[in-house]
Amino acid sequence: MGEFFDLITADKLKNIITNSLKDRKVEIENIDYLSSLNRITAADIKAGEFLPPFNRSAVDGYAVKAADTNGASSSLPAYLNIAGEVEMGKKAEPIIKEGETVYIPTGAMLPEGTDSVVMIEETEKISDKLVEIFTSVSPGENIIKKGEDMKADDIIIKKGRKITPRHIGAFAGLGITEIPAVKKPKAVVISTGDELVSADKRPVAGEIRDINSPVLKLLLEKWGAEAEIAGIVEDKPEKLEEMILKNKDKDIILISGGSSIGLKDMTVKVLNKLGSPGVLAHGVAVKPGKPTIFAVLGKQAVFGLPGHPGSSWNVSSIFVKKAVEELLTVDDEKNKIKKNIKKAVLSRNIMSEKGSEHYFPVKLVEESGKLKALPLLGKSGLISILAEADGVIKVKINTEGFNKGDLVDVELF
Repeated sequence: MGEFFDLITADKLKNIITNSLKDRKVEIENIDYLSSLNRITAADIKAGEFLPPFNRSAVDGYAVKAADTNGASSSLPAYLNIAGEVEMGKKAEPIIKEGETVYIPTGAMLPEGTDSVVMIEETEKISDKLVEIFTSVSPGENIIKKGEDMKADDIIIKKGRKITPRHIGAFAGLGITEIPAVKKPKAVVISTGDELVSADKRPVAGEIRDINSPVLKLLLEKWGAEAEIAGIVEDKPEKLEEMILKNKDKDIILISGGSSIGLKDMTVKVLNKLGSPGVLAHGVAVKPGKPTIFAVLGKQAVFGLPGHPGSSWNVSSIFVKKAVEELLTVDDEKNKIKKNIKKAVLSRNIMSEKGSEHYFPVKLVEESGKLKALPLLGKSGLISILAEADGVIKVKINTEGFNKGDLVDVELF
């Protein structure tokens, strides 16, 4: 009979992953700003210039010197001479003297000699040369000052942070079109099992289609890696060894199946043969997903994942995501992959196995104005449960579970 693995806690495995990968030197590349969404910055990105680059109007109206409107009201308006108008996209040419004004549209450049704008609704044009002003304004009112949005030395986004659409908008406004980014870790998914066939094949008796490969590839890409599917490997040590050696250029290798104790499970032996330090963990106190393997082969992080889709998803979401995060870390500036959490009322009791961190898939429904979490109970090999679930509830290690009516955190997929 084969040896059973020793379980370690989820926190211990996370620490092993961090310590194994934290000293890796990240590679940097310059990318086009339009392709930078969700990428990690490799340096602080500064504005380099003022935004806006000139004082501009925030409303349609008349550009004025605020002092010329002192005391103006609907019953006692101020009268100003119209000296022209400012055109959009052009330099404001006229220098405005005391007692003068110009019409200005929203976003246009404020002319020299003015310091504020009166909204069009607070004016009445008497003629082409004269306008009534029905309100007083203060200096700076209804304008956006030069550099009010950003100054030349302002940091748009710090090193090691994820780029969002709002950052890309700032890049565009400042003319920053090339972004220094951390190179995506390269990852590959290998599925093992004589019973597996690809999704485009019709299985015969005893065969099933490979579910994990496409799911794991997409999860890796979602977390920031560049991923590919290597294919299906027979349950033969030499075939698995050959496939791993073919992917020596990858930073992360995921091996789906071949992690539990059994006659045909050979992942641990192959990994220990191929590199140093080899297998660092085999078995983690997480349910589903106990028979998880973590190994390091030189500079490669290798995970042996359970073959059941639910277990594979769960383990990847906890540990593989952690590895991707570490490989995207720049000088300890860690960009944690954020969890999307929702509070919900539990619809029934759930009990956890003592000594394990337990994850329960749940479906969220709205009932009587309350968000409820409905546990979807079933075996970890059922993809239908994952397909129906909206997220998971985590029951911490050495915790009995939750009771019906408890307010729980649901980590959304």
